[in-house]
Amino acid sequence: MLLKIIKNTESAPNMGSRFGQDVEPKGTYVIEKTNDLPVQSPWIEGNAEIKKPLYIAVTDDTLVSWKYDLSNEYKAKGQKLTNKLMGKGYDAIITIFDDNSTGEIILFPNSSFMLIKNLLREGLDELINT
Repeated sequence: MLLKIIKNTESAPNMGSRFGQDVEPKGTYVIEKTNDLPVQSPWIEGNAEIKKPLYIAVTDDTLVSWKYDLSNEYKAKGQKLTNKLMGKGYDAIITIFDDNSTGEIILFPNSSFMLIKNLLREGLDELINT
């Protein structure tokens, strides 16, 4: 499966258990790009080829709790959780809503992806702002 993706290059603040950061798998967190519009900084875009994703159904009520459920199921968190999932052949986690739209996507080191800056857009913005 080939996905167009975007990633926010600004690091999220450490919120610990509020967003499940204390147990979530380690990887590259992206979202699916659903349009052809250019992205602006701090976002970058690219493609990911995902061969064996772990799909996790989410709702507004389970946007955080799925991370704890997964951590409890595998008795691991962070990099150890990612290693266990990769050991089962998974190369990403894709969260899916009831309407089949994707939410958070976590790309593991064994997935194939590329992210690039939109240099043309940054150059145009720089020209406009000078």
